[in-house]
Amino acid sequence: LRINLEKDGNDFLSSIEIVVLDNAEHFLMKNMDHVSYIFENLNNMPEDYHDADISRVRLTHLNNQAKFYRQTIMLSEVVNVEINSLFNACLNHAGKVKLLPYTGGNGIVANVGPNLRHIFQRVDCDDITELSDCRFKYFTEHLYPLLKSDLEKGVCIVVPSYFDYVRVRNFLRMRRKNRELTFVQCCEYSKGANVTRSRSNFFHRKRDWMVVTERFHYFNRYKIRGINKLIFYNLPIFPTMYLEYANTLSTTGSVISLFTKFDVYELEAVVGREMCEKLILSEKSNHMLC
Repeated sequence: LRINLEKDGNDFLSSIEIVVLDNAEHFLMKNMDHVSYIFENLNNMPEDYHDADISRVRLTHLNNQAKFYRQTIMLSEVVNVEINSLFNACLNHAGKVKLLPYTGGNGIVANVGPNLRHIFQRVDCDDITELSDCRFKYFTEHLYPLLKSDLEKGVCIVVPSYFDYVRVRNFLRMRRKNRELTFVQCCEYSKGANVTRSRSNFFHRKRDWMVVTERFHYFNRYKIRGINKLIFYNLPIFPTMYLEYANTLSTTGSVISLFTKFDVYELEAVVGREMCEKLILSEKSNHMLC
């Protein structure tokens, strides 16, 4: 659709009256920019008449107010900043309604089977534009030295963003050149043979660490065996992913999750609303739930 828009223009979207974005969370695992681009081209003034009878065109459309009369319905399994931003950009003369899921309980962490230690580490960051840099700085300067000092093996790092995944992967490659550790990597672009080899090497301890993306799990749903310590570089977009990974650990394992004050939606889905407020506002930056 975007290719057609860039090639033929957006005139055919000028008279859209109802838009239904069903399963909006799945677009987060693809490219949300395409969805935003399409919404930006909805209900704009056409560049050509296309033999239309102007006398039958509504006055609101002639005044470039069609977008204020369009009905937009968004359905999503998760609450996310990008979906929320898209919702806020939609306007209607009659107003809008948002229904949010109830998160007043203990969150999805209460459904984890094994009795694990769940460590939530707040990363201080005051500027959302520096969020990626703050998280990477904490990982390289604090978390990585701690894991190496304990000679940890069986460490699996789950990175939601592919761009953050590339930074972490390149950092670990430099450590591998210095012979500090060995690791394998799997992302949504990894081929099947490479994935099989990486999973086997990690399970049989031929490699110490493993780095995967959230999209890799979303598209493949592999069960990663051999995890002793699970690291969420950032809390996953889908809270069920936290549950699926944590349930693969034994009772001696632990989960470390990095979060910032900007990750309220993801944190709330994992630990519940009340605990989320405590973790965000607490003077302590490190919390452990058992």
